Amino acid sequence: MKHFIAFFSLLIISVSLFGQNLNFQFSRPLLHKFDSIERSLGGIQKEYNYTISIDSNYFPNTYLFDLENPKVFLQKNGRIVLETSCYYSKQDSIVRLIEYNWDFTQKLTKQLKNTFNKNQKNITKQLNRKGLYLKEEMGTPNNIWTRESVIWENENSFVRLFKINGQGTYRVRVLISYK
Repeated sequence: MKHFIAFFSLLIISVSLFGQNLNFQFSRPLLHKFDSIERSLGGIQKEYNYTISIDSNYFPNTYLFDLENPKVFLQKNGRIVLETSCYYSKQDSIVRLIEYNWDFTQKLTKQLKNTFNKNQKNITKQLNRKGLYLKEEMGTPNNIWTRESVIWENENSFVRLFKINGQGTYRVRVLISYK
């Protein structure tokens, strides 16, 4: 019954590539359930033949785990692609981090902003609390880029939403690491 409830709760995840209705998984999913859900949502698994590692600035406790290459699934809607990556430890296959990534072009900055705002609203509603908002501007006067972040924490997870805008990078990411 426990597995059915976990599977059912993951099945209700409704993904929209523009961030409208993405119900994030704030309690740690089982690795095989992650695969099933991504495939049921139309995700296509992407394979890498090289090692992917994570910096401790990106995932603070990365040094505590021997992580396997992530399971990566792609979902495409027109020019927008949602890439979902699941990082897990080699020895026990426990999910440690899920990353949702939307890449845009300079022409799609309106969709970039909308995706960030809708994800922020959605996560705030799901966690029932406001996040800590941060904004940085970097670069030169003629070539400025910005990074906006919102950070939440609850009893199960640490969540970071960020948007990078400028210098050829137009991206929204949601990182959920599990305690």
